[in-house]
Amino acid sequence: MGCSPSCLDKNSRSSHASMSSSAQLAQFAKEVVHFSSQYGGDQSMAYVVPNLAGPCTIFPSYGDFTNACVFRTYGTWWEMAPSAEVSFGRSEGFSGTDFVDLFFEEKVYPTAINIYEIYHPGAIIEICAAEIERKSTEGQPFTLSSHEMWHKLWSGNPQQSNQAEIFSPPIEKVNTRTNLIRLVFNQRFQEYYTELDGVKLVGMKVVKDEGTDIDQVYIEHLKKLSLSDEKDIDSIVPPLKAQPTTDNGFFDMLPGELIQLIFTYLSLIDKCHIATTCMLFRRHCYDQLLYMELNLQPYWHLISNNTLSGLRGRCSQLQKLDLSWCGDWGKIEAQEFHRFIKACGSELRVLRMKACRFVTKDVLEDIAHSCPRLEELSIPSCRCIDSHGYTTLQYLTKLQVLNLYRSKVTESEMMQIVRKLPQLRHLNLGATKTIANFDSVISAVGKHCPLLESLDVWRAATLSCDGVESLAKGCPNLLELDVGWCPELRGNNVWVSNLCTHSTKLKKLFLTSIRSIADVDLFAIASGLHNLEQLDILGAQRVGVQGLIRVLDKCPMMKFIDVSFCRQITQEVVLQLREKYPNVAIKRSFTI
Repeated sequence: MGCSPSCLDKNSRSSHASMSSSAQLAQFAKEVVHFSSQYGGDQSMAYVVPNLAGPCTIFPSYGDFTNACVFRTYGTWWEMAPSAEVSFGRSEGFSGTDFVDLFFEEKVYPTAINIYEIYHPGAIIEICAAEIERKSTEGQPFTLSSHEMWHKLWSGNPQQSNQAEIFSPPIEKVNTRTNLIRLVFNQRFQEYYTELDGVKLVGMKVVKDEGTDIDQVYIEHLKKLSLSDEKDIDSIVPPLKAQPTTDNGFFDMLPGELIQLIFTYLSLIDKCHIATTCMLFRRHCYDQLLYMELNLQPYWHLISNNTLSGLRGRCSQLQKLDLSWCGDWGKIEAQEFHRFIKACGSELRVLRMKACRFVTKDVLEDIAHSCPRLEELSIPSCRCIDSHGYTTLQYLTKLQVLNLYRSKVTESEMMQIVRKLPQLRHLNLGATKTIANFDSVISAVGKHCPLLESLDVWRAATLSCDGVESLAKGCPNLLELDVGWCPELRGNNVWVSNLCTHSTKLKKLFLTSIRSIADVDLFAIASGLHNLEQLDILGAQRVGVQGLIRVLDKCPMMKFIDVSFCRQITQEVVLQLREKYPNVAIKRSFTI
């Protein structure tokens, strides 16, 4: 998961044993500088990740609070939806679903991390630390003070709890200062959204060296002699001169196909290591067929310009690449990515670069020019692409999946893009604030993308009933629609009835916080959407028990329904319905 053990100085515990200081400093996070997703919208104060900065305001209360930090998803429901991504490559045990980077004003040698969890705690699986060299100017990323970048302070498995907690795990001691903390989350096991109130970093501003630890010096010397130091991926990936020996235990007597099959079970780190042992292994480790699917997200803390340079010669047959979370803090530069994608992009079908700060307008242009076969492009939370930087995506005419969650794409750009993507099946424009008229964009989607199966327009401020109806009429294969928190979808809900008439294949329908949804709309859903599996009607004040029961009776495929803050659906009603419909996960949030 995330940082490999070697990302941490394993012997720093004994190093710190010889240091002492009476000056302990405790500080809350000053600023959230980067994150992967959030439930709220940008420039909002409700359910946004920036709420994690500053002192606690909620703890020790437990429940659903608008001024908490909340991420976009939880559980496995999103992975069961039609738009769910298909995994590829080796995950190496990595299970992170979200992250947040927190900046602290004072650099300290960390001794403790206190994380104030106020709703469904237990999703944190990793805590990493680094040191920011300088604060960025507007629009520019921060830079780190050392090439090693991240140190792992703690990692563990997700837990479950139903009370507010201060999560303060025993952290590894490192002999470098930090003012940057990354929290990595895995919310798949949570019953509802994880919510956090604050993060406190405790540490020493200065330490006094009381002598040299001989064991530490000896171990550091051994590490320099070892080829198995995983953190040195940058020096391992480039081509190395292997010894021209044939003494490999008769391994070369095996058929080449069998050797190749064995090597498919090796991680990227393993292949980098054994490529240095003999010429036979090196030849197999550099075989292009081993690099047709490459998932680099588990190594987000290690990937750099040197990594891409070293992989460039091995990836001419590359078809699927995941660089999500990689390259931040100046580790990957646009120029090096240009060289890599130009050499390795001709066969690329799938490219995922979630929350990557090196992705800019120039990077999108490189992708458009070098990846003519691209079918999936996922660049959510890539906030360094300015408005008017997305136009070149129209040249990726084979795209079937396009994820622009939290992007800055404009209305005119999306109009140009969708007109050139007749094969588009999945489109995510959730939390996009720069589209002035969503109705125009969605009408264009309905007209030019007849194969569309899923659309996410979460928090589309200007989407109206007209846009939804044009979508339903133009996209008969629609399986998933998320129009949650769209404020213009109110009043006369004839559009719900029309949607249920035209989009009868729907499996997932999120109507989150559309206050006007009532029983009559649930009757329409029950009558027309017999394949429905997931329904979110959070905040539907006019929904009653009769409408909910009608949906549960008439939609036999239903697996998930969220009735949080539906005033007429009390906790007692929910408990009764859960007993009557045991195969349906009926969710109801609350606040104490």
